[in-house]
Amino acid sequence: MRESSPADPFPIEALGTVLAPAARGINDRVRAPMAICGQSVLAAAALAVQGHANVVLPNGQLKPLSIYCITVAASGERKSSCDDEATWPIRRREECLRERYESDLASYNNEKLAFEKSRDAAVKLGRGRSQIGPR
Repeated sequence: MRESSPADPFPIEALGTVLAPAARGINDRVRAPMAICGQSVLAAAALAVQGHANVVLPNGQLKPLSIYCITVAASGERKSSCDDEATWPIRRREECLRERYESDLASYNNEKLAFEKSRDAAVKLGRGRSQIGPR
């Protein structure tokens, strides 16, 4: 069997002016291979934007703006650490949304209960008048 040729370096500059510095920052902090850092940042960015747009294929068909990433690396190469660094803003946003939901849910339940009681009272009042009949 032939030996595998060395992999090309990860094209970090292709990530642009926002994602490339993020990948470099993760690389500085976590000390993982740049390819793992770059993929973590790319996957996190795709997750953040997938709900905001779709891809229009050449045949006009709409498809979700999603990518699927699999990181293949030996144990200890800091895959999870890179993902954690790349996705902490997403986790923070989810936490804020969860807190807002819980607060809004309590208000919604109170308003729903008030509406149901008002509706029930109106229905009872309406039934009482219909039994009396016209004058």
